[in-house]
Amino acid sequence: NTYRMKQITGIKVGKTNITSTYVDNTSQSDIKEFTVTAVSLGTISSIDNSIYDGTEIRPLPIITAVVNGNTVELQNGRDYTLEYSNNVNASTNNVKATVKATGIGNFTGTLTQTWTINPRVVTLQWGPTSWRYDGNPHSTTCTVTNLVSGDTCTVTLSGNSITNIGSTTVTATGLSNSNYKLPESGITQTLTINPGLFVKISGI
Repeated sequence: NTYRMKQITGIKVGKTNITSTYVDNTSQSDIKEFTVTAVSLGTISSIDNSIYDGTEIRPLPIITAVVNGNTVELQNGRDYTLEYSNNVNASTNNVKATVKATGIGNFTGTLTQTWTINPRVVTLQWGPTSWRYDGNPHSTTCTVTNLVSGDTCTVTLSGNSITNIGSTTVTATGLSNSNYKLPESGITQTLTINPGLFVKISGI
């Protein structure tokens, strides 16, 4: 006896029964069980570094797998899911932003990729830097003007005091918020005390 069996595609992972029917006698058939196994996830693409902006950063990596000898690009939500962690605040040496891909449907396994969220470079605004001599100490202020809404960041200053006529240099040396960093330039200002005004009283 001879029999006819079709090529079957689109079968999901798991056990499936295939029925083969004899050509010369349609009343007879055989049923065979076979198992479709999931394909392991293959590769996950690298992710470019990003800059802190106060939001959850969710880049989409490219996930591939080898199917029937061919490398194919898989589809998020159909072939795998993505889970993110440490993807809001600026990264540290020990904690990087991470995305984990987990196979679903016809795909299995997990892949992870890390990337760095760099601190946001601050823009500084300085207060008054010049005064008339009056015998009192003077200091300036320095604030960050490009904070993400809801954030706070205090600037630490060094050398921020002058009393006598002359000049001195004040330097921004640190920030209270690790999601931000000082620029490479513009972190110093010159403080100046100018001679005071003298009034000459005639007849004395």
